[in-house]
Amino acid sequence: MALLLIPALLLALGALAFLWWRIVVFLPAGRRRGGGRSVFPVPLASAWIMQVSAAIVLSRALWLTSAGDRLDMLVLALSAAFPPVGIFALAWTGQHLLPGICEVAAMPVLKTGLGLGLGLALLWMLGGIWRKWGLFAALILAAWALLAQMDASAARLIRERARAFHADCLQMSRLRDSLRFAGREIQTDLHALVFRDGVAYGWSYRDAGFYPIPRGYWGKLDEKACMSENDLTQTRKGSP
Repeated sequence: MALLLIPALLLALGALAFLWWRIVVFLPAGRRRGGGRSVFPVPLASAWIMQVSAAIVLSRALWLTSAGDRLDMLVLALSAAFPPVGIFALAWTGQHLLPGICEVAAMPVLKTGLGLGLGLALLWMLGGIWRKWGLFAALILAAWALLAQMDASAARLIRERARAFHADCLQMSRLRDSLRFAGREIQTDLHALVFRDGVAYGWSYRDAGFYPIPRGYWGKLDEKACMSENDLTQTRKGSP
């Protein structure tokens, strides 16, 4: 039964990819008049769908894909074939961080949404090529701004909770990495790690707090490395 399920899923995905690219995107772009000529330039709706699709794939490739991770590469390939897969995959991993992630995402989503709305209104007023083909750049900038704000917001929240927890040291993963590995059945990464009085604790976005890590799972946890790379005293560098 399981052997039949994989071909069935691939066939269904292929059908969805065909419907998306042939019927939703390219068919409107190549619709014909009575004289048999294709109507160009591309209609506005098709142009925007193309740009949304490209933005989904590029955003996932830049910020949510690790080149050495087979699952990440598979999701990226599926997103390229059928772009909504990228949204579904992000929603699937993100729901494992609820409800605590809402505290991190609320203000960044609001500010980015307002900025994107103003940007789209400006593109619409400019008209012409800006109205039709400016959406891709606006979406990429919005995705970058949202991830940068959420990463900073997450780092600030974890650092505040670690200090209130009286942690001796703190190591954090970037939020984009947390979104990538959240929900996996086998996890070797932590959203954040603290040590207090020689005991290791992990960070839970779901609970917005720390939980004790059983000694049997300590394995690669290194208190000395945590102390030397202490995020309690360092400012998060870089951007998505």
